[in-house]
Amino acid sequence: MKFTDAYFEDEVRDGFYVSSMMKKAWAAQLEVLYEVQQLCERHHIEFFAEWGTLLGAVRHGGMIPWDDDLDICMLSKEYNRFLELADELPEGIVVSEYHTNQSDNMVIRVNNTKSAVISAEQMEQFHGFPYAAGLDIFRLDYLPKDKEAMKTHHEMILIIGAIVGITIQVEESEEKNEELLEMQEKYLVTLENMCHVKFDREKRIKTQLYHFLQEEVADLYTAAASDEVTNLPRWSENFEYHFPKRCYEGVIKVPFENMEIALPVGYDELLKKKYGVDFMKPIRIGSAHEYPYYDFYYDYLKENTSAEIYEYVYDKEEIEEVEKTRLIQKENKKEEQVQYLLQFIPLFEEMHENIIDLMSKKEMESAVTLIGDCQNSAIEIGNQIEKEYDSEVEVIGTLERYCEFLFRIYSRVSESNPELEVLSIENVEQELLTYVKQIEEDIKKLAKRKEMVFIPYKAVYWDTMRDAWEEAMADKDTDVYVIPAPYFYKDAWGRAKKDEMQYEREGYPEEVVLTSYESYDFELCHPDAIVIQCPYDEYNYAMTIHPFFYAKNLKQYTEQLIYIPALIMDEVEKEDSRAKKMLKSYCNMPGVTFADKVVVQSEQMKKVYVELLTEFAGEDTKSIWKKKIVSGSFDSASCDNLEKTREIPEEWMNIVQKADGTQKSIVLYTTSASALYCYQEAMLKKMSEVLEEYKEKRDKVALLWCPDRKVREVTRKSCPGVWRSYSELVQKFKEDAWGIWDDSGDYDRAVNLCDEAFGDAGTILNAVSRQKKPAAVLKL
Repeated sequence: MKFTDAYFEDEVRDGFYVSSMMKKAWAAQLEVLYEVQQLCERHHIEFFAEWGTLLGAVRHGGMIPWDDDLDICMLSKEYNRFLELADELPEGIVVSEYHTNQSDNMVIRVNNTKSAVISAEQMEQFHGFPYAAGLDIFRLDYLPKDKEAMKTHHEMILIIGAIVGITIQVEESEEKNEELLEMQEKYLVTLENMCHVKFDREKRIKTQLYHFLQEEVADLYTAAASDEVTNLPRWSENFEYHFPKRCYEGVIKVPFENMEIALPVGYDELLKKKYGVDFMKPIRIGSAHEYPYYDFYYDYLKENTSAEIYEYVYDKEEIEEVEKTRLIQKENKKEEQVQYLLQFIPLFEEMHENIIDLMSKKEMESAVTLIGDCQNSAIEIGNQIEKEYDSEVEVIGTLERYCEFLFRIYSRVSESNPELEVLSIENVEQELLTYVKQIEEDIKKLAKRKEMVFIPYKAVYWDTMRDAWEEAMADKDTDVYVIPAPYFYKDAWGRAKKDEMQYEREGYPEEVVLTSYESYDFELCHPDAIVIQCPYDEYNYAMTIHPFFYAKNLKQYTEQLIYIPALIMDEVEKEDSRAKKMLKSYCNMPGVTFADKVVVQSEQMKKVYVELLTEFAGEDTKSIWKKKIVSGSFDSASCDNLEKTREIPEEWMNIVQKADGTQKSIVLYTTSASALYCYQEAMLKKMSEVLEEYKEKRDKVALLWCPDRKVREVTRKSCPGVWRSYSELVQKFKEDAWGIWDDSGDYDRAVNLCDEAFGDAGTILNAVSRQKKPAAVLKL
């Protein structure tokens, strides 16, 4: 599979920070899914996205940002066929399930390795993610149509589940537990009598139970004799956990990260039953395992091997050493520069005295030479100042006027101009004296000027620096430079791709003047403040900024190193453990620890940073973080709630525009193929009601209907009557032309243009919600 380098960068999705390591974990899992998908397509084995993978595909168009695993499911017949053909998976892909004693549950686990880490040969294929990665496959079995038979079936499943639970306790107990063994035996006998089977006490009981459940109990009912399906282990925990069989009688393929994934055609009904009618509302708490899952492998390697883990480690002594270097380097650079320039003042005074003396003696040729020397000296000083300061500093203007005055004298003296007689030598002397004093005064002002350098690295993140830049630009005594830093993506081994330097100079606002990093001398200029927005130095798995722009290096060239995070995210609440765990990869970095000041988005974020950094660097450092971290208020183009410019297509203007020339409110209506398949006549009725309602409102509101383009594919054969009625409804809407029909598939445009949205659950409503616009799932 192909992933762009940019895919692996840290980013904020739906307000949640996703680290580069998590991106690599996703990519590695998707590689395994791709291999499973290839095998299934060859043999016409149908599978469906399950659990968080299903929810992520529908709500986010990919992984749920705070999820870390992949799940799919198969109906029992397909599940068994997959197991029979699993040997066809490429070498290195490992299938674990209860038959092999490699799995302790009734879920197939497909991984890219048998161990905690992959081999060196696999690093390229799995995008540098070093740990085991894969997916789970859940089995769906049929249930009896008869309600009483279903209850009896459930009782048997409950007994099996109880024995499995007791058996797990027996196996995990360090000492022999007679009470548990007696209970296990009691239930086993009950099950044997109920089902007329016999379990071998000399063999592993749990494996026999799994075999009995999956090979015999599960096969009691077939598709023809059933209307409902379930995952039996889940059903044992919750009797209501079963779903209409028709929800799995077709697939809808949708985008998922950089591939497509199959969803059960009735996903709308399934998600409502699994997660409730409000499944579109994101919830970040609760998990079936520790998050992120690969922390287990990380901890194991760190505690049980001598492997070096590539990560940033806080080193107080290193920071103190850099601070000492900075103090040595500093030595008041500006004062040195000013004193150097002031050395020219006595020289000017001496040359001016000589010019006046020569003019008085009528030695004009010598006077002309000396006037030229004065001009050259002034130009040299001006060039020197422009190298180190903004060209608009006052002394530059004074020097320019001084040179113009010298040129007027030069012209008159060199041409033996008759006007020389009327040119008062006393006036010339006074003017020269005035200019020298003004130049001296302006040079001294340079010591009080400030110089501030902003170092973005990606144009899309400029907005986080914008407020600080505008404030600096408003200060007439501050010279401001914006110097984009080059950066490099990394290969699967974490090595910088040095022959593919990324250097972004496009995409910044027109008013932002950029300075090349090659033309600015940090050591010579020693700016008062440097503002950075890349925190990682070399400690990111996807990219590295140019080494010169590492925080620990830049610190020595400035009196104040300021870090403003490029990424803006939703507030991290106290109980949001997932967000905190992810944020460690952004917070516990050199850009934060080496900075003199850190400006975060809010007081709440400051609390989180202080908490994470104290945990990272030690309790004795807490006061450091509380002092250096401050809260600011700024927006970011990287934040996904930023509304883009509205550009309404010309052909829509007659519907969107009112008679008086003003614009109507645009309401986005989105409908899905799955909802139409699931609810059929009820859905058609609701569509008709919506269209009638907004037809009445058409003078004030423009309805923008964005349909699911898979409706025909899903309904034409499975429910032809619904397809015909839907087609007639659409045709009438188009002919009446009071609203906008947009089946272009350009959902980004629709999201940006609308003022609010409603309709069926999906990525469109989620995107509208992220733009802080009203968005509601329409209930039947």
